[in-house]
Amino acid sequence: MWSNQKLPMWGITGAFVGAVVATGCIPPLRSRPTKSLPTAAWLKPGKQTRPSAAMRRLARKLRGASDVETIANLHTWVRKNRVRFRGSKRRVLRRRTAAELFESRTYSGCGDHGLVLATLLRAAGLPTVFVSSVQKDWARDKTMGTAGRRYMGHVFLEVYTAGGWVLVDSTKPLLWKKYDPEERNLPRGYYLMSKGYDSWDMGITRQRHLLFHMDNLVENTPLSRFRDVTLPQIRLAKRLVVITVRTIARRLKWHLRGVPIKVYEPGSLQDWLSDCTKCEAVALLPTDLSRRLVKAFFRVVGEYTRLPSLEGLVKSTPRYLALPKARLCLYVRDTTEELLRLARKHAQRPINADTCR
Repeated sequence: MWSNQKLPMWGITGAFVGAVVATGCIPPLRSRPTKSLPTAAWLKPGKQTRPSAAMRRLARKLRGASDVETIANLHTWVRKNRVRFRGSKRRVLRRRTAAELFESRTYSGCGDHGLVLATLLRAAGLPTVFVSSVQKDWARDKTMGTAGRRYMGHVFLEVYTAGGWVLVDSTKPLLWKKYDPEERNLPRGYYLMSKGYDSWDMGITRQRHLLFHMDNLVENTPLSRFRDVTLPQIRLAKRLVVITVRTIARRLKWHLRGVPIKVYEPGSLQDWLSDCTKCEAVALLPTDLSRRLVKAFFRVVGEYTRLPSLEGLVKSTPRYLALPKARLCLYVRDTTEELLRLARKHAQRPINADTCR
């Protein structure tokens, strides 16, 4: 529904806000507190989230050994089986059903992702609540009159699992445990606006309805209610990461198009590890690595190598490193062509002691 380069937010120009005032009739916003209904009631589809036969078949096929695995399987499918949306979001935002979105694969942003994913989760037997929110920084700017013409918000899903309620991001492969459905402050800087079976259940069937209610929330919510929340986070997708230098990264992006590899530099390794759960990585480093990058790399992985220096480490590559939250295979080679060959090799193979050789 909402998109941004860094966060899974939507940005909607304010050109249509005036139309909101002129329309005369805006349906009232409806919100269903999670615990106002029995948990099993959240298995029911809303008018916008009735699954097609194909959606039911897919949900059964992608059930995992655990509820979290089922969520991860469906989340991955929705992310990977989409077609780039083209055209005006104004004409489609919140208007299409989940079945229509599933058939076309053209999701306009996090709201559409959330509708399809919520429908699949319920079809898989997991009670799910559709959650619409606003970005708190945007709300602050709106209050101060500095928000400009963009509207910033996001859609999450509450999912009931064997471990209780969890919160799932509709676009990013992120899940938060120990989640309290009665808490209005959400992770990543968002604040609850409304909950329901889907957008239509909330009374939002048009873009202008959405903008009106976002404005209304800001006008009637004291900023003192905003606070940060920290919850245990699980990354739902295993990411294969190539850690390399900038010059090689450019070559990798060209030669490995379509392969799910995200390229980092060694200086970003610590950030990757802190945001990672059971991830896999290949470190492809040239022998003439600069002193700055040597220090950045060894500062993170050195304590797991039992070697006094990176020089001692590189002499024994390839080397497999079982880091606390990731598996890493390190190669140091003389030529870029050798590193590209290794990247292609690991693009289709898991990272373990057997393949790291």
